[in-house]
Amino acid sequence: MRGPAMKFRGGFMRTSASRNHEPGASVDLLPAAELPADLAWATGNPIIADGVARAAAAIDGVSVPPAVRDLLSTQLAEWCGQPMGIGRRWLVDAVAPLSPADRPAGRLALLTALASYQVDHDVVNAFRATQPYDEDEALVELTSWASLAAARRIGSWTWSQVVDSSQS
Repeated sequence: MRGPAMKFRGGFMRTSASRNHEPGASVDLLPAAELPADLAWATGNPIIADGVARAAAAIDGVSVPPAVRDLLSTQLAEWCGQPMGIGRRWLVDAVAPLSPADRPAGRLALLTALASYQVDHDVVNAFRATQPYDEDEALVELTSWASLAAARRIGSWTWSQVVDSSQS
């Protein structure tokens, strides 16, 4: 069964991949938005800039507890890209100021952004247990937001180097 299924899927994927895809054709799937300053690296290509702006606005608008947003923003502002290590003592200390109800979201957001290799079933299940609505939607929203926040922080280092070198 596996062989025929893989062959069918490969043919389906090949057909889709071989089609001509017009740049920007799907950009209207998300509402128009302004490009945030920390994503200015995308300005060199208007289509990319428009798509990045729309995606950032959509992800910024997801439901994340304000205390978790503040916690991750603070942690990212202090983070210089160093690995968090294999232990989780840093995580216990970081989420301690959060209310018990927000700690599962705080743990998942911090791990997603700073130590994704440490996200496990226990962390995901603890977060899901706090969700009154579709647990997969909440999971995707939180992890999308946290990973984009980390990517924006990392991107800011590169962009600031580009800006600095162009002013020299």
